[in-house]
Amino acid sequence: MTDQPTFTRIPNDIIEAMPTLGNAELRVLLAIARKTYGWQKECDVISVSQLADLTGLTSRNTQNAVITLLEKGMIARVSAGKQ
Repeated sequence: MTDQPTFTRIPNDIIEAMPTLGNAELRVLLAIARKTYGWQKECDVISVSQLADLTGLTSRNTQNAVITLLEKGMIARVSAGKQ
């Protein structure tokens, strides 16, 4: 018996935006897609440290990529109470 691969559906908008994204931005965006779309969620609470672990980036580079993605409107930050 062989193991069946699992998949994360990636929106076309992400694929089409790839030429405009830097390496860190693309890594962070794909990690966010995995944590959301990969689990059939529209949003999730994801820390910078989680993203850094998933992407192999430093916390500083991860934070900078998040800021850039927010500025480009590729991701949104939603306030959830004290978080």
